[in-house]
Amino acid sequence: MSFSIFDLTFSDDCAVDPLLPALPEDPNCIVPPKASEVSDLFFTPIAGTNPFDWTVSPVEAVADTIDNTNDDNTLSRHLVGKGSIADHTASTYAGPKFRNYVTKRAEALEFLVPVNDGNYEFLRYLQDQRVQDIFYFQYATFGGKLFGGEDGILFNSLDVFFPLASGADAYEEARIVIGWEYQEGRQQRSDNQLTTTGVGGV
Repeated sequence: MSFSIFDLTFSDDCAVDPLLPALPEDPNCIVPPKASEVSDLFFTPIAGTNPFDWTVSPVEAVADTIDNTNDDNTLSRHLVGKGSIADHTASTYAGPKFRNYVTKRAEALEFLVPVNDGNYEFLRYLQDQRVQDIFYFQYATFGGKLFGGEDGILFNSLDVFFPLASGADAYEEARIVIGWEYQEGRQQRSDNQLTTTGVGGV
């Protein structure tokens, strides 16, 4: 088994002991955690260029790869909103000697986007089930952290809801729900370089 700052690799070789990554030397030095609300969504064509270079640390933004005016599925799109990810759902295998093994984990992101004339058609397009065959996504938090990877995050479910509530303080919002699964380590995490340039939603 090997570990790097970029990914986790799990081994099927029982003779190889797992190597836990290092921790900060002083466990009593508590660093305040980052704000966790998901603030940015990035949709990238599978055949396109990842807008983030995950081969370096910290991850760097790749120039000219995000363009919300693009309409030929060659460049990434960027949505700003507010969202959350709850605890994952684990699938387990009941093995010998009363040991349970987690075989995969499923996560879901719920993301609220204010609806306007400029984004309504795009949000409607996301309801097309074929989107999951041609796009992957990555997301960032208001705290300035980016989650994804060199191959992005492939999703296995995507839907968009358009509730219209009543009341003087009710406004049009679309709720994007994205689901995905992974068998090994969770998606990678790095600083969101678009945040520091004022483009990342913070």
